[in-house]
Amino acid sequence: MYTHHGHTVKSLSSSIYVLTKMLESPIVEIGKWVMEGYIFIGLFFVVACFISCVMLILPVFIAPSSHERHKGDSYECGFDKLSSTGERFNVRFYLVGILFIVFDLEIIFLFPWAVSARELGPAAFVSVLIFLVILTVGFVYEFVSGALDWR
Repeated sequence: MYTHHGHTVKSLSSSIYVLTKMLESPIVEIGKWVMEGYIFIGLFFVVACFISCVMLILPVFIAPSSHERHKGDSYECGFDKLSSTGERFNVRFYLVGILFIVFDLEIIFLFPWAVSARELGPAAFVSVLIFLVILTVGFVYEFVSGALDWR
């Protein structure tokens, strides 16, 4: 006879009884409920990996293969290519693209504030004003430095 978690255990049958009572406790039930959610997440991950692998491997067996010499050449509306495909672009295209991405992402930060502006109070309003001033200073600097000029 010994004590286990406040229960006195006399024999094997009573220890099994104590074990089943422990497994029926609310804490164990909550743990089972939480683990059931993880089982579905794991199952979703396994199915997604399986479908991805099938979609990557299946074209190897199904797609017709062609070993022609000009298969990798560029195609321009039925005409032969006029220049090399590795044509260089002006660096200003990249600069405008990067500036667009930076300012666009900064504007995206304003949407959550705009949705809940009334609940956030004056401190959030002041911080957004500071954010907009910094954004405006950056834009004015880009404009004055000539980064947006095409000449």
